[in-house]
Amino acid sequence: MNSIKAFYAYPSNDPDLLEDIKGAVKIINSSKSVEITTWEDLAIGGKNIIDGILNTIDNCELFICDLTYLNFNVLYELGYAIAKQKKSGLHSIKLTKVQLIIIRVLNQ
Repeated sequence: MNSIKAFYAYPSNDPDLLEDIKGAVKIINSSKSVEITTWEDLAIGGKNIIDGILNTIDNCELFICDLTYLNFNVLYELGYAIAKQKKSGLHSIKLTKVQLIIIRVLNQ
């Protein structure tokens, strides 16, 4: 079975949020049914990171973002994903519920 490719956009300003997101992504990716890539996974040294992010969004089936803190980069990426008609999962709550959001979006 092929895993669903997803991109997860989130801000980097809250260390606790980052820890939760990284933990959730690790758990979800270990299921092998969804393969989430984050902007931190993109090894883009010396290049404009937005090019890699947009390319990854282009090649994913699902776009997920955290809106706990409004962040212009995340909002731009969300707008891009909407324009590309990607299924989207949005949240601004504790990450323990992100798996439920993903399951709900995938089952639509």
